[in-house]
Amino acid sequence: MRNLVLFALMSILSFSFISCSSVQENIHNGQIPKKGIIVVYPFENFSQTPYAGVKAASLVKGVLLSKGFKAVDGYTFDGENIKLKDIKDFDCKLIGKVIEWRYKTGIDGEPAVSIYMEIRDKNNHLIWSTAGSKSQWGHKSLSLTAQELMDDVL
Repeated sequence: MRNLVLFALMSILSFSFISCSSVQENIHNGQIPKKGIIVVYPFENFSQTPYAGVKAASLVKGVLLSKGFKAVDGYTFDGENIKLKDIKDFDCKLIGKVIEWRYKTGIDGEPAVSIYMEIRDKNNHLIWSTAGSKSQWGHKSLSLTAQELMDDVL
C-alpha cells in the first residue's frame, strides 16, 4: 500500500513538472542547406511586444552560427529603426513571424513564445519551413525560452 501511495505521489509530481513546460513544433517542407550563406531578416512582429521580430532574428542567427551554418544579418537596427541591407551575395534567406512573445499573466508569469520561420532560395522558392511554440516555468526568461525553441526546431 505504501509503495502504491508513493508511486501515485511521484506520478502526480512528475506530471506537474512536465505540464509546466511544453513545446509544440511542426516541421515540414525540406531541410536547411548546410552550405552557403543564409541571410537572416527581422521577423514580422504580430505580438504586442515591441521589437520582438528583431529579437527573434538575433537569436535565430546565433543558433544557426552555433550549429555551423554561415549566417549574416540582412538588416541594421539602431535601437529604434530597422533598415534592410541590400545583400547580393547569398544562397538563401531566413524570414519569419513572431506570433507570441510574452510573459503570461498570472502568479508565475510563465514565458510563452510562438514563431514561424522559413528559408527561401534566391528565386524565392521555399526550401524549408517550421512553426513552433514553447512555454516554460516562471523562473525562465523569455529569451531563453525562445532560444531553446529555435534550437529545437533548427
